[in-house]
Amino acid sequence: MNMCRCPHCGEQGITVLERSILPRAICVLCGKTAGRPWWSFFTIIPMMIGFIVAPIVIDSAVYVAYAATLMTIITCLLDITFIPLVKK
Repeated sequence: MNMCRCPHCGEQGITVLERSILPRAICVLCGKTAGRPWWSFFTIIPMMIGFIVAPIVIDSAVYVAYAATLMTIITCLLDITFIPLVKK
């Protein structure tokens, strides 16, 4: 399983799934909590574009679902790649 680096101990002790879903993740090695900074909510912009703009621009419901799914995947990748964990 892929792990993320803990800002407290510097080791890879936080799972990517826990980091992505929970507002605060707990390191399995040191037991301290870490979370995202306040400005991390900006990464949901691609997902919102997928859910709001796609139905207006695209007629087919299947393609709207594809666009929304693609934007959700891009949002998750942006979160994992560019948003650092901070001490909480």
